[in-house]
Amino acid sequence: MNPAALAALAEAGIVDAAAVGRAAPSVAGIVEGQVAQNSFWQLDIPLPLHQSSCIASATYSVGRSELTLTFHTGAQAKYPDISIATVIGLVKASSPGSFYNLYIKGRA
Repeated sequence: MNPAALAALAEAGIVDAAAVGRAAPSVAGIVEGQVAQNSFWQLDIPLPLHQSSCIASATYSVGRSELTLTFHTGAQAKYPDISIATVIGLVKASSPGSFYNLYIKGRA
């Protein structure tokens, strides 16, 4: 669980800031330091990318720090240990494909 990561996404306008406060798991939802699997923290957050000829869609799992990209070819790739700064950069990039080639490609 990474509340700071989710707050950074909210600050960047990628997720609803009001939802961040409601998303914090309760004590009952935490088992030995792990958030319950049905928790908000395990959801894949769809990322609003600029139109791309390379990337069809992108999602980010805050709990796993994992970026999933679906390409227009139909191929899908998962990238573990992707920082919030990289996710925000991808969302704000005028060319998501170029950003991907420079900062993400080859990290899978």
